[in-house]
Amino acid sequence: MISKFIVGIVANGAGLYLVGRYVPGAHVPLTIQGLLVAAFVLTLINFLIRPILKLVFSPLIIVTLGFASLIVNGITLYILELAVPAVSFGGLTSLAYATLIMTAVNFVVHIL
Repeated sequence: MISKFIVGIVANGAGLYLVGRYVPGAHVPLTIQGLLVAAFVLTLINFLIRPILKLVFSPLIIVTLGFASLIVNGITLYILELAVPAVSFGGLTSLAYATLIMTAVNFVVHIL
């Protein structure tokens, strides 16, 4: 459980770094301390709130054959934006790009 949490922090930190570097309009702290705080909070959101969101959205996830899980990922990033003042997304477009990047990074990490 603890190793899964640490892997989650590392994966979320890598994904947030990529979002901060390459998504226009997304502001993520690129310092080690800022990334660790944001990644830690996002990992907590993924462990505590995301399962509830997936349960609530499960009918939609089933009907859309999993595509609605992107909506759940977007909501978790929006919650991160509310929880950590240093993280902000300039609008829906940058949030959508950030969601795609974070989904891809977490997909790759969970396959390995």
